Amino acid sequence: MDEVKREKKRKEISGKLNREMNDRRDDGRHYSETISVLHQTSVTLATRPDTSPLYNMKLLPFTFERSAKLVQLEYEERYALESAQTAYDEEREKVEIEWKKGHDRVRERLMESIEERRRRAREDKEGEGAVADGTLDSQSRPHITRKLRNKMGTSPPPTPLGAPVSAPNGAGTISGLPITTGPLLNPHSLNVDELPSPFPLPLTSTTIPTGPNGANTSTGTGAGGGGRRRPKGSGTHQSQAIGGLGKNLAMLSGCKEQEIESDLGEIRRGNKRRRADSQIKAVPSPTSTPSFSDMQHCDDCFAGVTHEGTPTGTLEQIGGIECYVATPAGDYPKNKVILLLTDVFGIPLVNNKTIIPDLFLGNPIPADALDPAVRHLFNRDEWVAAHGPAQTRPPLDQVITALKETGVNEFGASGYCFGARYVFDLAFDGIISASVISHPSRIAFPEDFEKYANEVKAPLLINSCEIDQGLPLENHDKVDQIFSKFEPGYKREYFEGCKHGFAVRGDLSDPKVKAGKEGSFRAAAKWFLKYL
Repeated sequence: MDEVKREKKRKEISGKLNREMNDRRDDGRHYSETISVLHQTSVTLATRPDTSPLYNMKLLPFTFERSAKLVQLEYEERYALESAQTAYDEEREKVEIEWKKGHDRVRERLMESIEERRRRAREDKEGEGAVADGTLDSQSRPHITRKLRNKMGTSPPPTPLGAPVSAPNGAGTISGLPITTGPLLNPHSLNVDELPSPFPLPLTSTTIPTGPNGANTSTGTGAGGGGRRRPKGSGTHQSQAIGGLGKNLAMLSGCKEQEIESDLGEIRRGNKRRRADSQIKAVPSPTSTPSFSDMQHCDDCFAGVTHEGTPTGTLEQIGGIECYVATPAGDYPKNKVILLLTDVFGIPLVNNKTIIPDLFLGNPIPADALDPAVRHLFNRDEWVAAHGPAQTRPPLDQVITALKETGVNEFGASGYCFGARYVFDLAFDGIISASVISHPSRIAFPEDFEKYANEVKAPLLINSCEIDQGLPLENHDKVDQIFSKFEPGYKREYFEGCKHGFAVRGDLSDPKVKAGKEGSFRAAAKWFLKYL
């Protein structure tokens, strides 16, 4: 009987072991199928995203937003042009009104001056008792009256150079005055257009002639154009006062285009500043994380090769953050999630997809920056300054909070380059149960590694390579020494002939890089299968 019982118990134990082994094999098969499906999804989404209706629907709001912004800018520019044109027309009308008023005042004053001179001429004639002979030649009779010369339509004889000139009241002489040898103006004419213009510059395109032959005359101190005396009250101070009444329309017309261009330039600069302010909001990093400016990014962080493939997952909103989500085809534990924290190229670079939070809120480094020919056009320092922990950690926390509300209570995290920093931060906060980092950056050595070994309970896998400024070759042994007594679990894989970025954007035409990418993927899958 004892032998029968032992045999029965042995068979039960053997059957139980067989069932457990079968379950293990089924789990491994399901996991492999899930990873394969996720990979196919990422490849599909990368090569032909336009074939995905969901992808196109995600782009539709951005298309509308872009169109609205373009229309807004067009209306702003049109309004600026209309405002500038209106201001110009108003200023021009104002200047023309001022010029007309000034011209009328000058005309009135000149008419008054002419009447005053005629009155004085009549008084001089009556006082001297001179009788003019209308038949005498005005050129041979210097003492002929102004009234007679005006009737005859002749000009006074030019004064010889250096000859003394009598003052109007007969007292004293004036010498050294400007002498004119050309045609002289009639000082007694009622034609205002024959008088010199009080304006130093023309106010309209039509120039008023200042002499009988259209010749311009100049104004000097104490003398008028053509060698004749000024009318009383029309001295230099008068011309200067009247000359400041308006603006030169010729100058104003020349300034029109400059003023409009200046206004439009200011508008464009303002729009550019507003767009820059909306995209770049530098906030000091939290004290729990090392200073972002002190964390190093090497050139390899921004270099690499775009892989071909089609993603098989979907873009979903989790906690208000866009995430790439890929789930297994069969049954799987609903309380476990693997967070894949990307490098600086984010979701649009399709080399790595699982559940991927958009840490950069739609503003990662564009995949075009991988092209060495145009890489210099991208402002790397400006982007890094605008995507510190204060900007990129909150989206990750929102996703984790939303997942917890759906029943997820166990997280694993795999971080590449930029994302490796947050794998450590999540481990420090006790959020994740298993950690994987590949060619990490922004991790302080040895401080962060020592802190992880002393405080964290999540097993750690490091995928390292031969050339990596984030984790140099000379630090590999030191890291292994730090984790030599790490009980939760530690392993470091080393891939010879690879450099920083090999696990997500390495050149797959290089056999060593291809082996490194595939090897790091298998190592991460086994690590999560073992500890998560």
